[in-house]
Amino acid sequence: MAMLHGLAACAVTAWLLQRHGEGSPASAGGAVLLVFLIAAASGGALLGWFVVPPLQGRLRWDGAGWSHVDEGNAAVQALKAVQLQLDLGSWVLLRAVRLDRRPALWCGVTALEAGAAWHGLRLALYHRPPDSSAQQGLP
Repeated sequence: MAMLHGLAACAVTAWLLQRHGEGSPASAGGAVLLVFLIAAASGGALLGWFVVPPLQGRLRWDGAGWSHVDEGNAAVQALKAVQLQLDLGSWVLLRAVRLDRRPALWCGVTALEAGAAWHGLRLALYHRPPDSSAQQGLP
């Protein structure tokens, strides 16, 4: 999540650099904007890190629903949903919606971190619950 904030800051700064036509970063105005780009990216990354801390624990899919297992205190919390926000192939950004009104949990997962569970995670994320009308035999 912190990386996304930093990338957003970079994109805005790069757009400003092009819009004002300062030319190459070697020019005085370009150098100032380049320094601003680096500062904005760093600030955005730090803001993202502190606003949305990394998920503590694990997400678990049991075939019927998602839950969050906090390994620190061995608590298991049922979740309303886990939504795939961004899929970059070997990295996904997930948003876990809680049943109560507390803020959602955000989690970035890489294929390397998930290991052998990566394929199962992707299957669970793209799983669609069966249509209730089809189960009842209705057209």
